[in-house]
Amino acid sequence: MSALSVLDEEIEELLNVDLIVSAMGNWSAENALNHWHLRHRQSLNLIYGWTEDHALAGSAAVISNEGGCLACGIDRIGNLIQPLTTWPSTQELQTEPSCADHYRHYGATELANVTNMISRVVVDELVLPSTEGYRKNWIGSLSEVKALGGMITPWANKIVGPDTIGEVMAMSQWPSGPCHQCGDPTKEGAVSSKELDVILD
Repeated sequence: MSALSVLDEEIEELLNVDLIVSAMGNWSAENALNHWHLRHRQSLNLIYGWTEDHALAGSAAVISNEGGCLACGIDRIGNLIQPLTTWPSTQELQTEPSCADHYRHYGATELANVTNMISRVVVDELVLPSTEGYRKNWIGSLSEVKALGGMITPWANKIVGPDTIGEVMAMSQWPSGPCHQCGDPTKEGAVSSKELDVILD
């Protein structure tokens, strides 16, 4: 069952859970989930988790009843406003044969650091839910980032310090709106995938 199907058919069932964790990496589905969450923020927190290229950086964003929504930190096409790393646009992407998706390769070892961090945030939020949103970040080895042609962003330098060699976790604030979603009055009723053409405008 696709994420959008769940949102269409089961979205109100989400009110019966303690916490929602989304690591879909699908902007259409997570955008719809964000719209739904804007109407139910007092009920539960939502955690979004993702990796950046080569899994040498990643974040967990806790969206709570105070602070910005998901769209405050993501642009209208699903890109992070404050990424931790940057990569040359000319760098060759790998292609997934079965679906023609493009990606930059990484393995389980690199991914483990990000998934471990996200898991720790999930446990922390189940034990003591935050009343204000935040972002937890992992930045891997800077020498490895540079060897693969990337660099950490000036924003990442601010949160980890200019002298870091990487392999570090750091807290930061999630951007706070009002953005194009949480700054506008929300519609009544559940968001469905049929509304995405309106939501994504």
